[in-house]
Amino acid sequence: MRTRTRGRASLAGWLFADLSIVLAIVFIGSSITTSDAEVRIDQSSTTTLNAPEGNSLDVSPIVVTVTISDPRNPIEVQTRLADALLAQHQIGPSAKFGVVIIDGPTGGPLNSVTKQVGKVRSRLAAESLSSWSGLTMRRWVSGNRARETVSNSEYQFTLLEDLTTSGD
Repeated sequence: MRTRTRGRASLAGWLFADLSIVLAIVFIGSSITTSDAEVRIDQSSTTTLNAPEGNSLDVSPIVVTVTISDPRNPIEVQTRLADALLAQHQIGPSAKFGVVIIDGPTGGPLNSVTKQVGKVRSRLAAESLSSWSGLTMRRWVSGNRARETVSNSEYQFTLLEDLTTSGD
């Protein structure tokens, strides 16, 4: 008699589990619909983009060409670069830069000799820029590039503003 009771109780447990699974499937199936009529797209909203002002999160590089007569003169290099940046109205006077890439002038067509001359001029300008107040503590200044120019005094500076800190 006990074995029949245990068998029926065991069977009842399995039936309850099966019934729970079936009810769960029915519930999930009834709550999912595939009707396209319920999907409504509101096309009345618009998005407006405002132009960035001042120190925005615009991380595009600033490229300026500066005429420098003596790349070994830190005062001239720093002053001419700061003046060129302010003249472009792209940055404020308190902007700090974390990356500066300098292309030195070749004074003629680009070949192996003029390329070396441009790189040397670029390195001299980078050394003169190392004490500039427009640089952050964490910075990278590269002066190892040459740019084909007719003039011996046109340096191209590519700068990225450092937005990680407000006052280094």
